[in-house]
Amino acid sequence: MCLYFIFQRDPVGILAYLPNSFIYFRNLLLVRKKRTRAHPLAAASQTPREESPDRTENAPARLA
Repeated sequence: MCLYFIFQRDPVGILAYLPNSFIYFRNLLLVRKKRTRAHPLAAASQTPREESPDRTENAPARLA
């Protein structure tokens, strides 16, 4: 519908359509934000593990 108003160069139609567009984009951002918060462990599982002190003490010495 917005493309029709732009094609017809109807300023009243364009101005009437804009508030709905802002609400739509805001809702899309809220959904995206909610999805990233819903899976915090998924992002944390991709970080590398720290080696425990037990593993480094028993590891063979590396030659330079």
